[in-house]
Amino acid sequence: FSKRKEGYEEIYFDGGEPTLRADLVDLIAYAKKIKYKAATVLTNGTILSDKNKVDNFLKIKQTKDFSLSFSVSLHSHIKEISEKITGAKNTFKKTLKGIANLIEAGFENISLYTIITIHNYKYLPDFVEFVNKDFPQVKNITFSFIYPAGAALVNTKIYPKLSNVEPYLLKALALCE
Repeated sequence: FSKRKEGYEEIYFDGGEPTLRADLVDLIAYAKKIKYKAATVLTNGTILSDKNKVDNFLKIKQTKDFSLSFSVSLHSHIKEISEKITGAKNTFKKTLKGIANLIEAGFENISLYTIITIHNYKYLPDFVEFVNKDFPQVKNITFSFIYPAGAALVNTKIYPKLSNVEPYLLKALALCE
């Protein structure tokens, strides 16, 4: 929180998985108290499948001077592909439920974060259509080409060629508009 004194106006809660912290709501409330203008929770959304967890965030009143947003990692609209990319079984439905719970609770600043890999790039346009149909309240999708970190350092087979991704990404971006 010392960055606030340096003039920073936004704070991001990332991880690991920040929603696992029992004190996350308190940390966000404190960020608001010390005059951050915005806080963003970067999450896989699985914990948010519990409506009570989402309701805890409602304690932080959004005002003209403070907004709370969520960026949920969702790498495919296809369960098997999503769980292959995350390496975590039985998470897909929980992530979707987490997004739905955020929307139902009235949070307006929800975005999706999608890593592009060999497994999902051909489905990017279908993914955007899925989001438009099932979650029209989501106004932002970040497409991120996979980068060499963590397991991706050794699993180089998951990197698609940029030239192969381009037509699918361009179609997906057109659908985003």
